[in-house]
Amino acid sequence: MQPKIFLILGGYGNSGLALAILLLRFSDCRLVLAGRNLQRAEAAAAGLNAEFSGMRARGIRLDAADSAALKSAFTGMDMVISASSTTQYAGSVAAAALEAGSDYLDIQLSSEKKLASLNALRPQILNAGRCFITDGGFHPGLPAVMIRHAAQQFDRLNSANIGSLLKVNWADLHFSEATLREFAEEITREIANPRPAIYRDKRWRKASMFSATDYPRFDFGDPFGKRYCAPMFLEEMHSLPEMFPALQETAFYVSGFNRFVDGVVFPLLMAGVKIHPKGKFSTLGKLLVWGLRRFSKPPYINILKLEARGEAAGKPAYRELRISHEDGYLLTAAPVAACLLQYLEGAIRKPGLWLMAHLVEPGRLLEDLGRMGIAVQWKKGN
Repeated sequence: MQPKIFLILGGYGNSGLALAILLLRFSDCRLVLAGRNLQRAEAAAAGLNAEFSGMRARGIRLDAADSAALKSAFTGMDMVISASSTTQYAGSVAAAALEAGSDYLDIQLSSEKKLASLNALRPQILNAGRCFITDGGFHPGLPAVMIRHAAQQFDRLNSANIGSLLKVNWADLHFSEATLREFAEEITREIANPRPAIYRDKRWRKASMFSATDYPRFDFGDPFGKRYCAPMFLEEMHSLPEMFPALQETAFYVSGFNRFVDGVVFPLLMAGVKIHPKGKFSTLGKLLVWGLRRFSKPPYINILKLEARGEAAGKPAYRELRISHEDGYLLTAAPVAACLLQYLEGAIRKPGLWLMAHLVEPGRLLEDLGRMGIAVQWKKGN
C-alpha cells in the first residue's frame, strides 16, 4: 500500500512544523508543507528531509485566500490539514478539500464562524464519503478525550471538571500578524459574548460574575499552587451529558495569563465591550499581546488537569488526570498526530464531520501522547 500524502497548510508555522516532525517520526506518510512564503516552505521541507530518511517532505507556495489554487494543490492529497491562522477561510479551505476528493482536519481556534462554515458542508461531506475532523489540538481537542477515558473507570461519572494552566514564554515565540490578530479577536469575542460553558443542574449556562463557584480554584502543584480559573466554552464539552447521563457537573476552565493582562487588559476589554459591544478594540488587542510578551515570567509549562468524581464498585471514587509539557506547540501537535495515527490505521476514518475529541479512541490517544514525550499522569482517591 502506498504511503498516505498529507498537505499541511501552514506547514512551516509553529504548530504545523511540530506536527510534521511527529508524523515523519511515527508514521510512513509523505508531507507537503504549504504556505504563502515559498522559501520558508522549501527550507522547512529541506530541514525535515535532512532529519528523516526517504525525502518525504516538499514545500509549495499556497495562499488560503486563493480558492482555485487550493483545489489544484489539494488534488491527489489523502488529507488536508489546516494549521494556519486563517480561520476566516475555513469554509473555502474545507470546500476545496471536498471538491478535490481529500479528507480534512483543522488545528484552529474553535470559532462559531468556523463551525458554521463546516456544518454547512456536512451533507456534502457525508455524501462524498469524506472524513472531516475539526477542533484538533489540546484545547480544543483533549478535554473531552480526558473525560471520555476517565468515565471508563467509573460505574457512574457524577462530575468532571478540567482546569488549564498556560505559562508560556510569549517573548520568545514568533507569530505572524494574522495569528496575533486572530488570537486577540477571539479573546475579545469571548469577553463580549460569553457562551454557556458550565453544565450544572441538568443545563448549560453562562458564568455569573457574582458566583464564586463559577470560578473555582485548581491545584496545579508546585510551584504554581492553587489558581482561580474562569469557564471557557468548548464545543466538544456540550454533548458529554448525553454520553454520560449521570453527569451532574462539567466544565472547562482557564487560569489567567499574568497580573498585567488579567488585572489591566481584561478589565479594559470588559469595559470596552460593555460600552461599545460591536467595537473591534484593535489597540487593546495590541496591548494584550504586548502584555503577554512583557510580563509573562518563568517557569513555563502547559497543564490540563481533570478532576472527576463518581462511583466505582459501589463506593465513592475520585480520579485526577494531568497532561502537561513545557512546549505548547508540541502539546498542540501531539494529540493531532496521535489522532492521525488512528486515521492511518483506518480505525477512525468514518464519513462525516467530526470533532476530534469525539472521534478518537481515548486510551490509545493518551498512550501515544506518552510515546511522543507528553507527560500523562493519573492519581486515584475516594
